[in-house]
Amino acid sequence: MTCEILLKKALENIRKSAFVVSEFPMNLSIENHCNEENQIKMAQMFKEILVDLFLVEDDTELVWYPSPN
Repeated sequence: MTCEILLKKALENIRKSAFVVSEFPMNLSIENHCNEENQIKMAQMFKEILVDLFLVEDDTELVWYPSPN
């Protein structure tokens, strides 16, 4: 069991430590039970805090994920 934490704090800590030990990608699995309004807020937090850490290409759908190597 874990206690509740703020998403913003979790994302800030991920940003701070994501590639300190390893250069390989980090996968985040989010179990989300928020309404659409709060999902939009969550997405904005991800974009603002982790902006340069995302692997996303404009106008493409990822159907194949690149190898960490």
